[in-house]
Order: sequence, then C-alpha cells, then structure tokens
Amino acid sequence: MSSLYSNPEPLEDSVEDVFAKAEKIAPAAPISVLSLEAIELMRSGGVRPGPLEIPRGLRAITSDYFAMRVNCFLVWRVGSHDAVLFDTGADVALVNRALSEEKLKLAEILITHAHGDHIAVCEELCAQHGCPAHGMAFCFGGGILLTPGAEIATAIGPVRCDHVPGHAEDSLVYQFSLEGRPVAVVGDVIFSCSIGGLRSRPAESLKNIRDFFAGLPSDALLLPGHGPVTTVMHERRWNPFLAVAV
Repeated sequence: MSSLYSNPEPLEDSVEDVFAKAEKIAPAAPISVLSLEAIELMRSGGVRPGPLEIPRGLRAITSDYFAMRVNCFLVWRVGSHDAVLFDTGADVALVNRALSEEKLKLAEILITHAHGDHIAVCEELCAQHGCPAHGMAFCFGGGILLTPGAEIATAIGPVRCDHVPGHAEDSLVYQFSLEGRPVAVVGDVIFSCSIGGLRSRPAESLKNIRDFFAGLPSDALLLPGHGPVTTVMHERRWNPFLAVAV
C-alpha cells in the first residue's frame, strides 16, 4: 500500500547554485562534472519531481531554520506505535504535532550529520520523549556513536548506515525497507537535481557520492535534507552531477 505525497518543496539549488558547486570541484572546467542535458532541462524548469507515491508509515516534516528550509522524516511500521525520526529540523511543535496526529511514540532519532539545521531541536526532543539520538559524530540521551557500514536494530527494523563524507565528515546515509520499498535517507549528500556543498576534497568526494549512488536500488526513494523528496530513477536522469555517472 502507498499514498500520494504532494511533494511541495521547491528544488534546493538553482542552475547558478549547481555551477557554483561544480566550480569548487573542477575550477578549470566546471562543466566537465555536469550533464549538459540535465542543466538545460533545469533551465527550462522541467526537472523538479512532482507528486510521488510513498509507502505508508512515512511523513516528511519541513521547518524553517533562519533563511533555510530543512527536512526531517518520521518513519514507522504500519500497525506499530513506535517511530524513528531521521534528523530533527528546527521546530519541536511540528514534530510533536505529527506524532500526535499519527498516534505515535518517538522511539529514537537518527542523525545524518551534526550540522545545526539537522540537530537544532534534538536535545529538546530527547528530553521530552525520553528517547536516544544516534549519529556518527553526535549522540544524546543515551544514544550511541554509529559505526559506518553497520546495520543497526531500530523500531522500524534493520537500518544500514553508510558513510558518504564530503558535505560533512560525519555524513551518514540510512537505508531500510518500508512496505517493500527501498528507502535511503540521504541528508545533504544528494538533493534532487543537485548535491550538498562539498567542504573537503571535492573531486574525491564527488566520486564517492557517484559510487555510492550507483549502488542504490533503482526503485529506491530518496529523502534529502533539503528540497523535494525524489527517487533514484529521477536523479539518474535529471541530476546534473549524477546523470553523467550513469
């Protein structure tokens, strides 16, 4: 079973933002790391993902953090009342309202990376709900530091933790199955039609992102830290950084 999600968030990056990120990766020839076809389609406004069929037991929560919009994701198994929150966003009230409306208990928080917009209300939520938060470089409320490549037991079943540094040294991508659909919570590693800004070793980091992306299931749903929810198939075709790697 699935439901239709309106997917209202705009793309995180403009064409100009994409070129600025490419210039940091390949200063002498930024276009060499981009798909020209995907760039032209971005210019025409034709590449933003529209409404998507998503599994039951998934709710996107988007909040304001200064001048940014940031996503977090509440995930649960249908028939269970225990939920996992991936990142926290910046608004406790939005998270608590989602928990109340879905009649859920917050069992634990998994952090993709410890940048302020992704952990802004983590300590407050842990204190309110008595739950732990886990991440690679950040934990709270009895949480643990996660080992890259490990598969951990959670309230929604097994979750794999993959280390994909570049935007942040502690960037983790979480992979799991929900109602039979592969899901990857990608944080700021991948956005729809872009990637997160690469802060260290940009050329090497882009290769690592491409290698990781190539290994994702073709039917996987991608849950990014900013912008709309997307899919592997969409990004293989229309992401300027990833389409060239197909």
